[in-house]
Amino acid sequence: MKILNTLIVFIFLAACEDTSNKILIPETIISEHLKNYSDAEIKLINEDLKNVETLSFRDKKPVKKPVYIATAGAPGALKSTTLETILTTGADYNNFVYADPDPRALKLMINTYINESLSFHAISQVGSFAVAQMAAYNRWRWASNYIASTIINKAFAKNYNIAHGTTSTSPAVEKIYKTLKEKGYRIELVLCSAQDKLRLKAVDHRSKTQANYQSTPEDVINKGKMFPERFSVYFKNADKIRLYWADNLESGSKEVARIENGKVQIFDQDDYDKFVLKYKLDCAQSGKDLPTWDQLLDSNKI
Repeated sequence: MKILNTLIVFIFLAACEDTSNKILIPETIISEHLKNYSDAEIKLINEDLKNVETLSFRDKKPVKKPVYIATAGAPGALKSTTLETILTTGADYNNFVYADPDPRALKLMINTYINESLSFHAISQVGSFAVAQMAAYNRWRWASNYIASTIINKAFAKNYNIAHGTTSTSPAVEKIYKTLKEKGYRIELVLCSAQDKLRLKAVDHRSKTQANYQSTPEDVINKGKMFPERFSVYFKNADKIRLYWADNLESGSKEVARIENGKVQIFDQDDYDKFVLKYKLDCAQSGKDLPTWDQLLDSNKI
């Protein structure tokens, strides 16, 4: 009887297991970001983590029904600006832990990215700030991913709303969405698109004019190809999808439609048509059997 009672207690505890210990991004993936750094560098990276974490969680509180909002799109599609605009101007988004490897980690890494690679001495060694910044990005980009991923895991474990600046083009996003759903998160995705020429212009503008190098040429090309391949995952898992289209850098990106339960609310018909046409052209160029737009909308229905 004692064994039976113990078994019943065990089953009950398992059924009532605290899901706060769940991990959104596997620790093996996070630790992999640090494999090419020395022990001394890892110590500095963790000092940067403390600073970014303090900023990210400042004045934020856990909630009973958390929301995960994330961007999706290729480099140069104005994702970061779009997400920060939503977080700044939307009254419903002021209690979100914001994580992004570039604007919310790399640019804030004072012990490594800034002090180690962008000091006057470091710049003098390579001859120009542009060259130094490119080298700094390539050296510390994995550390910034480590910091952003660590912050996201902490927010997820404690039921904070999460705002994630990302391309969402990795095959791992499907598993991430599944884990979010299992823990009761509502998923909102911000799909950002633009013509390829504009994306390249945006990346060049960000690097030369804004002095903010964030993408390798390989990222611009490869992640641009991967974006349409993930649409089926976006539509099957998102509770809300916001479509953003950019025609030029001056006016920036604007929301052209929202999709919930397979129903489309269109704010700008012409730009919505451009977004859909871009998806269709990307699908044709991929040479892969990707779903049609109507099939995507059907897959979003609950």
